[in-house]
Amino acid sequence: MIQYSFYRIFIFIIVFLGLWVAGLRSWLLLIAAAAISAVLSLVFLNRPREKFAAQIEHKVEERRLKSGREYRSAEEDEDDEVDGKSA
Repeated sequence: MIQYSFYRIFIFIIVFLGLWVAGLRSWLLLIAAAAISAVLSLVFLNRPREKFAAQIEHKVEERRLKSGREYRSAEEDEDDEVDGKSA
């Protein structure tokens, strides 16, 4: 998790410095750096992002299994209420 965040920050800093050297000095520097680094992160950090998402999904699944509760969508709960069943 920390590795992905580090990569994102690193890309932002590199883009920020590149735009600074190129002469961009106003508040547009932050906006442009954020936009460009976001696009670059989508392109170049696909594998770390998928790994990060898998870690989160694994932790959520572990917590669900520990709690002993089954995931139910809001629609399923509403259907049971309409049918008169208790959850």
